[in-house]
Amino acid sequence: MATRQSSKGTKERGSKDLAQPEQTLNNARICKQISNQNVGFDNPAAILKVEGRQGQFVVCPRAGHNRRWEDLEKLTIPLTKLIEHYTVDLRSQNKSDKTVQWYIANLRRFGGWLKRHRRPGMLSDVDINTVRLYILYLQDEHPKYQGHPYTPSRPDRLSDYSVQGHVRTLRAFSSWLQREGYLEENVLSRLRVPKATNEEIVPLTPDEIAHILSYLTSDTAIGCRKCAIVYLMLDAGLRVSEVVNLTMEKVDLDQGQLLVTGKGNKQRPVPIGSNAQKYLQRYIYHFRPEPLFPEQDNVFLTSDGKPLTNNGLKLFFTRLKVKTGIKRLHAHLLRSLTTCTGVCHS
Repeated sequence: MATRQSSKGTKERGSKDLAQPEQTLNNARICKQISNQNVGFDNPAAILKVEGRQGQFVVCPRAGHNRRWEDLEKLTIPLTKLIEHYTVDLRSQNKSDKTVQWYIANLRRFGGWLKRHRRPGMLSDVDINTVRLYILYLQDEHPKYQGHPYTPSRPDRLSDYSVQGHVRTLRAFSSWLQREGYLEENVLSRLRVPKATNEEIVPLTPDEIAHILSYLTSDTAIGCRKCAIVYLMLDAGLRVSEVVNLTMEKVDLDQGQLLVTGKGNKQRPVPIGSNAQKYLQRYIYHFRPEPLFPEQDNVFLTSDGKPLTNNGLKLFFTRLKVKTGIKRLHAHLLRSLTTCTGVCHS
């Protein structure tokens, strides 16, 4: 009796052993089939759940598979990932934060346009015909300051110089994609930068400058900071970035001179007039708040001790434009040195 049971048990185990090779072969076929599929650029060894007759089981489609760069489906790589890689490359070249932010903002705007037009937003969308349609959109339909965190959007179209900046950004990005091996050729090499119409910039008149100064007061902390900034920009022709990045160690009030860091991290000595010197001294000695952190050495701070930002300064001029009624007023317009002679030095 015991012998029969043992024989029966052996027979049952034998039939199960015979079934296992067939099941293993089926699983191997499934694994091979899945391993040849594209499961994504970010996770080439993704674990997939596969439905089987006996339920779900987990397989790793590329376990032990040494993939090669030329085998990757690069055209399906999301642009968001490529922009991240491009950002790292730009920073490794020691480009300024402002330059990197400008490149990335332009590329993300292109990605947003693709999304609104229900395009997949992948590397395959970087082609010359698609980009030309995007340029037409920038020239004809794109509202000015759309997506800007501080400046409200308005129906005015982008300037020709802004459109040129977007085109140069996309061309540089395409060139990088080729160098890094994502594209076999620079697909935007034939893309031309559109011409810009030469618009005459009308500088501020002495009367307009006097009108602007009449809206400023140095009796409060914020008012004194505004006075110091406006007189500095009129006297020294400083850019917005040069104002917000000015540090205490670069200010010599005794000599009436600044050491300004401009484009390309180049430094230059800049003399300032008596009024600029007076209001800057008053702000630093009496109104400048304590920095929020000890390492913050910026001259111009917000009320809570944080460094003044580019957008914060531009917002000030936007409000000043409304108050004064000078519609063409903006920060860069104050860089004209010839118009302020005799006004800001007196």
